[in-house]
Amino acid sequence: MDTDSRKDIAVAFLDAHAQVDQDTMSTLLAPEARFHSMKSAGVWAGMPAIITGASTIAGMLASRHGANGGPAIWQAGHTSWEHHLIIAEGDYVVVHTTRRSLTVDGADYENPYVCIFHFEGSQIIDLWEYLDSAYAHSIIRRPEATTPTWRGE
Repeated sequence: MDTDSRKDIAVAFLDAHAQVDQDTMSTLLAPEARFHSMKSAGVWAGMPAIITGASTIAGMLASRHGANGGPAIWQAGHTSWEHHLIIAEGDYVVVHTTRRSLTVDGADYENPYVCIFHFEGSQIIDLWEYLDSAYAHSIIRRPEATTPTWRGE
């Protein structure tokens, strides 16, 4: 698979995430995919360092929008990504992007992200997501906001 195709898959994954399309996210991820969370997510949301499995990862991301009965943080249909730079080399794609969302209590959220996708063939085997977690925490954990907690399968 060429690097342009991998770039397209990375963007398609982020689009599916924004659209809360759990089926597409699961399809783009390898069955044994790993989502590497930031240490701060473990501290304030109780997330494990690595979340494994396509359906578990897609379910976790979708649950943050209220799918699967999860602890909603974001309003479904109110997330978009603005990609600034997409670099591909070998089996890796790096996307510098800005996420814009509304929280369930109506707060605006705009945060830069760097997402690193590692591919095995045509599927994502590893995903790292880097962001300004102090800012995210300040928006998500306001006293009137819904408290997020990790909810695995």
